[in-house]
Amino acid sequence: MRPWCRSRLVLGLVLAVSSATASARAQPRHGQQSGDRTLNAWIARAEVLVERGRRARAARLLGRAIGRAPEDPRAPLRLAALWLPDRPPAAAEPDGATRERAREIAEALGRVRVPSEDTRAAREVRLTRAWAIAVAGDHRDAIERVALAAGRLDAASTDALRSLAALAVLRHDLGAADEALEAARRIDPVDVTLLSDHAAVRLARGRAEDAVALLADAARRNPEDEAVLRDLGGALLAAGRAAEAVDVFASLAARSPESSRPALALARAALEAGQAERAERAARAALALAPADPEPALVLGAALRSLGRSDAAVEAFREALRRDPNDTRAREALRHSE
Repeated sequence: MRPWCRSRLVLGLVLAVSSATASARAQPRHGQQSGDRTLNAWIARAEVLVERGRRARAARLLGRAIGRAPEDPRAPLRLAALWLPDRPPAAAEPDGATRERAREIAEALGRVRVPSEDTRAAREVRLTRAWAIAVAGDHRDAIERVALAAGRLDAASTDALRSLAALAVLRHDLGAADEALEAARRIDPVDVTLLSDHAAVRLARGRAEDAVALLADAARRNPEDEAVLRDLGGALLAAGRAAEAVDVFASLAARSPESSRPALALARAALEAGQAERAERAARAALALAPADPEPALVLGAALRSLGRSDAAVEAFREALRRDPNDTRAREALRHSE
């Protein structure tokens, strides 16, 4: 996987924590209140126990509350907040006990009955149950449950699907991540971050042309987003469209003439497109802007070697080694050039 793609997957998905799943971890905020005084007392006591750090006792008390009133959402939602990992990284490798708890919580939430007019509570139950199902291991069932009940531009469902996609990526289930992001895009087709995240997953699955199409759409919607343009250039390279990538990176280099990164990306793309002279110019620009970085010198050496200027290429590789004496790529390039 190319570095740009891995970065997007990790930063764009794993760190994009869902506000919907986060709210499901908190104490339920809807106003449902049972007339069962014993039930209410148990739930209140469980809250006190949680505050005192006595989680196991609180969980047992909530379990009793679920058994007494399985249709009441408060106890299973509070149990979910107590036991379910609340972020994709924490849920990536649950132990057997956590998976079993997640299954039990999903079953308990399946027995809950919420008044039809309490849409907020119904959504909280639905999203929390989907997260429990995903933590237990069934990503696709969770995705389907969120997607089927989502409305147009439903931000909570979109966030939940992004968290499910992040969890699937961490568990190496790129197919499920793809499905989650596609479902999220049906809810909100104009969200640039969703387009970019979906492109990263498609590229990781070897579907570079799909990634190009998604990122081109994102760039049209937000032409000032330099991260999207960088990703588009990387996707074009992965799709074998290096000449088009050169144009994208040239635009970025023109926008940020004081930064070495776009100049270096332009040099690499030009080299891949067979434009060695342009690669040389861009690499020299990056070399001047990043005096401690060996990478521009390595790319410059490769460009000079493509132009048949062997002595100049050797000097460039020596410069890379001066900048980083431990750079094995520079040593290998020198070995093949001298």
